[in-house]
Order: sequence, then C-alpha cells, then structure tokens
Amino acid sequence: MEPQTIKPQWNALIILGCLAFAVALSSYIAIGATARYMQDDYCYSITLAGKGFWQGQIDSYLHETPYDAERFSLTLGMALSEAAGRWTVTVLPGFMVLLLVGGLYGILRRVEPVGGPVLSRIQALVVAEALTLFSIAMAPNWVQVVYWRAGMFTYFAPLVCGTYLVLILLDAGQRRKWRGFRLACVFILALLAGGFSESATAVLVSALTIALGLVSLGGKKYRPWLFPLGMALTGGIMAMVVLLISPGNVLRLATSYAEPSGLRTTVVGTLYNAVYFYIYTAYRQTLPYTFVFIFFGLFALLVDSRQREIRPTSSRSLVLGIAVWLGGTFILTAAAMAPGQYLESSYPAARVLIIPRFVSVVAGAYLSSLVGRLIGNWFKNPSNLRIILIALCVVLVLFFGLWLAASQNHFTPPAFPDLRAYLRVHWPIAAAFVLVGLILGALLTWRSRNQIALTVLFGICLLQPLLVATRVYSALPAFQDRAAMWDQREVQILQARANGEQEITVRALDSLAGIAELSDNPGYWVNNCAARYYEVKSIRAVEPVLNHFESTIP
Repeated sequence: MEPQTIKPQWNALIILGCLAFAVALSSYIAIGATARYMQDDYCYSITLAGKGFWQGQIDSYLHETPYDAERFSLTLGMALSEAAGRWTVTVLPGFMVLLLVGGLYGILRRVEPVGGPVLSRIQALVVAEALTLFSIAMAPNWVQVVYWRAGMFTYFAPLVCGTYLVLILLDAGQRRKWRGFRLACVFILALLAGGFSESATAVLVSALTIALGLVSLGGKKYRPWLFPLGMALTGGIMAMVVLLISPGNVLRLATSYAEPSGLRTTVVGTLYNAVYFYIYTAYRQTLPYTFVFIFFGLFALLVDSRQREIRPTSSRSLVLGIAVWLGGTFILTAAAMAPGQYLESSYPAARVLIIPRFVSVVAGAYLSSLVGRLIGNWFKNPSNLRIILIALCVVLVLFFGLWLAASQNHFTPPAFPDLRAYLRVHWPIAAAFVLVGLILGALLTWRSRNQIALTVLFGICLLQPLLVATRVYSALPAFQDRAAMWDQREVQILQARANGEQEITVRALDSLAGIAELSDNPGYWVNNCAARYYEVKSIRAVEPVLNHFESTIP
C-alpha cells in the first residue's frame, strides 16, 4: 500500500533532509578513501595471497594465525578484497556505508505487511540515511569499524549482511515465486552474517530466536515467515558451531586467554555490561541519543499528519509493543556483551559496540515513532497539539543551543558532565534558550498554523547532520596527510629493497584510534607481517614520528 499523496513542499523538505544526511555520510566516505594497510591487513595479505584463495581459507581455519582466523566470513571478505586488489582498501568504507543505507531502505519499503510504517520512497531513504548516520556517529570508535578494513569486516559487515538477511526474509514470507532460491539465500546469508565474529553470531541467533517466537505467537497472518526464519536460525546456529569448533580457535583460546568465566559469572557480568552500555550512552552520548528520539518522533508526527492514516492503537497493545521492543533490545545488547564476558571477563572493546549501538538506535527510532504517531491523534484538537509543538520548539532550541555553546572541539556534542559544568556557570544562557524557544513556538503556532510549525521544526532538525558533517570533515586533512606519509614510507621501503637492503629502518607513524602501527621492535608481530608483505628480512619504524595524529576521534 502506497502512502497518500502529500504536498510538494513536504516532498521538497524530505529531499532536503536526504541531502543533509547524504552530506554527513559523505564525510565518513571521504575519510574512508584515505585508508591504508594497518595491523592485521599485512598478515591477511601474506597468508591468503601466499596459499591461494581457497587453500588460504582452509589453512586459516585449521591453524593458529596472527589474526582471528576462525571467523570464516571475515577471512572470506579479506580474501575477496585481496583478490580484487589493494584499491579495495580505500573503496570498501564508502561501499559498505552505502550498502547499509540501501539495505535499510529496502526493509523500510517492505515492512508494512508485518505491522511496519507505510513510507514513500523518499521518506524511506531519509530514515535509512538517518539510522546509518546515527549509528556510525555514536559508535565509540568508528575509525576501527568503518575506516580499518579488518575491523570493518569483523563488526560493520555483520550489520550490512544482517540487514540484507532481513530484507530477503521479508520477501520470502510475502512471495511464493522463487521461494526455494530465497530460502537458500536466507540460509547462506545467515551463515555468513554469523561468521564474522562471536558477538555478531550471538546477536544474530538471539534476534532470530526472538523473531521466530513472536511469529509463532502472532497467528495465521505471520505463518508464511515461520519456515524462512527457521532456515535463518539454522544458518546462524551453524555459524556459531563452526566458530566454536575451529581447531585454530581452540589453540588460540588455550594459549591467549585465561580460563573462561563460569556460567554464573558470565550471566551476571553480561547483564551488568548491558546495563552499563545504556548508562554510558546516557552519560557520554547525551545529546546525540536524545536527538534520535526527537528526530524520529517528529518525523512520525509529520508523516501521519500528511497521510491522515493514523492507525488506532489500544493502550494494551501499545504497552505490550513497548515492552517487547525494550526487552528485545536489552537481550540483543546483552548478547553482544556475552562473548567478551565469557572469554575475557571484561567489557567489550570499543569496536564491538557498533553492534549494540545499531540495535539501540533502531529501537530508539521505533519507540519514538510510536510516541509521535500517538501524538498525531491530537490533531483533532489543534490547541492540544499547539502545546506539544511549543514544547518541541523549546527542546530543539535548547538542544542546539547547548550543543553549540558547550562544544569544545569542532562541534563535538558535549557529554553530560560537560553539560552539567556548563549549566552551573552559564545557566542564564540556557534560560535564554528556553525563552527563545517559547517565543519561536508561539510565533509558529499562532492562529493554529500547526503544519507550518511542524515543517519548520523538521527543518531545524536538519542542522544536526550538518554539524556532524562539519565535525568529521574537519579531520579530513589530517587523514589525508597521514595517507600521504604512509605512501611516502612505502616508497622508501620499496626503494631500499630494490637497492638490496633486507633490514630496513623507516620513520614511524603515530597509532591511529588504537590500531597498532609498525614499531621500533623488528620482532613485533605487525613488523613481522609487514616484513613478509614487502619481502624483506625485517622492518623497524623509529622516532621521530612522521605525524603526531590527534588521538581524538572526530
């Protein structure tokens, strides 16, 4: 079912939103184009290239390597990249971001039969872009999961692969034509999505189990999805088993880690880490995560006000829906924490958290859209909506005012401690922001011009992706300089090798976002892999460093 025709002005505003989010996403793509080999990349290249494509897959799985070779989908992705050529290192970050946007767009256009929203093409695109941007921008270390190829395949690729798994699952339940082919694709995609990392597998199996349970309880309407979900769950479980029984993984666990945690310690630690993740989100990502609720709530309100297709929702079903989403979100977050807690008795590394971050953004978007749609019922009484619109105007003015006023570095959103410290000293400025919001809200809603007010408020929201773009693009020159220095260093290594040198010394580069670099120790594992990659005896990287890269991730 297509949404009803909406005014050209609304279409123009949504197109403007698509452009604003596209500009923000392009900043990450531009930085991704400066990517070079780092850390594991050298090791994958020499292992996979030296043994051939298929033999490299087999040997990596069966034997211990400098990288996590039991992650068969990761090894496959790296092998395909190496087979295509080194140029893929610079192209993959942008390609994967665009793939995620495309997958989310396809899902949003197909979720109506299972109770999802009815969105036009341009509306689905702006939501897909927003979900992608919010997930990357709030990732604790996006450089390791978007910029660095090995980290991207380990933790970002499962999100992309899982998105297309959902897309095919939706089609498999709705269309009978080519059903066998779609079911085969479901199984293969589930197997691949689970093979990138242990955390990805845990989240995948948990999500499919929850979905299968809900579909089983959903009645006759949802029965066509039972078998496709069963196939997907089988693929996910098989991926988990393949990871666990890898001979290389067993040896690595025996030599690299302490004794795994017991059941009770794992469960308690996992639940604690899941709770801590959301405490951290509220404490360090205060404004960005708040904006997720503002943006999608306002967007849902706007869409319903234009379409006039607000579905009646009983209080019981609303409470049940919220409870299911909250419970499911927490379970998936805990699933992402479980492998790290079991193997290392610790909170996951920052790069792992892109998975629960994506889950939290999608959950926040859905829950806030529910609230927005319910508020849409107030259109029958314009005076009631006017109060809400004025309140939204105050929130938005205060939101952007504090973001700009309390920001300390290239529009980086201030965390809760920074906001608290700022408000203690500059509370009159915050009060002024509230007053401006009240005045602006009163002017916008004067004579019940609610549609104009909604449009203006949505336009104000588009400042957020532009602020993100400004912040990320400000770091582009530093990344470009680093790439140029890396290229110069490689030329020096190749020239030294051509001159017959086998023990090469070069200038060092600063480590980037916690990713290991060549060190002054020729026996360091990264140096060993780089030396084999360049076909020399040893490589040392000594101070003074070529660049002093800022440790702050934009």
